[in-house]
Amino acid sequence: MTRDLLLKIISGVFVALVVMLSQPFAGTVTGQTFSDFPDQQIRFTPTAESQQILDDLKNNFDPETRGGENYPPIWNYRIATENMHGIYIPLAAIPHINDIPISVNDYIGGFFHDENGDLKCAGAYHWTDTAGIVFPLFGDDPKTPVKDGFAWNEVLKFKLFSFANMKEYLVDVVAYEVSIYYPAKDKWQPSGLSKVVNMQAIENLDFYISSSANPVCEGNQ
Repeated sequence: MTRDLLLKIISGVFVALVVMLSQPFAGTVTGQTFSDFPDQQIRFTPTAESQQILDDLKNNFDPETRGGENYPPIWNYRIATENMHGIYIPLAAIPHINDIPISVNDYIGGFFHDENGDLKCAGAYHWTDTAGIVFPLFGDDPKTPVKDGFAWNEVLKFKLFSFANMKEYLVDVVAYEVSIYYPAKDKWQPSGLSKVVNMQAIENLDFYISSSANPVCEGNQ
C-alpha cells in the first residue's frame, strides 16, 4: 500500500466520523457514560444491577407520597410523570452544608427549570443516616402545557433542606461515579441512573434565628 493511498483512507475515515458525529443521534449505547455524548439524545441500556434499582423505584416508590412525612414547607410538591431518572446516594456520600453533615430527616431534592426559568422540585427524599437512599427525578410530561419536569439532557440541580435551620441550600459541589452501572452522571434522561459520591452546599455567610425553650438569665438580664 502506497503512502498516498494510506493517507486517503485515513482522511476518508476521519471525514466519515465527523459527518456521523455531526448528525442527531438516538439509539442504544451500552458501556458508555452520558458525558461521552453531552449534546445528544441517547437511551442507554441499563445493566442488570441498574435495571433492578430502576424497577424497585417504579414498583415501590409511591407517587402520592413526598418521600417522607416532614416535607420541606417551601418546596413545591413534585408531579409524578411517566419518565423517571434514578438518583442513588450511598451512606458514605452523606451530603454536607459546608463541613457539617445533614441530619436525619433533612431533605435532598433534585430541581429543574420550569418554563419561567424558576427552579422546581422534580423529586426528593429524606436522609436516613442508616443506609443510602434512592429516589426518582421525574421528567416533563409533553401532554401538559407547562414544563413540569426535567427535559432530556437537562443538567441536574440539587438543594438540601435543613429542618434545624428551617432553610434550604443550593448544592454547589456534586461528584458522580462514572461507570457502566451509572451512565447518566449529571444529565437527566429517561431510565437513567446516577450515583452521587459527594454532595456539598457551600455558604460563606450562614445565619438563622432559633429560640431556646429554657433561657438562662443572670442578675437583672
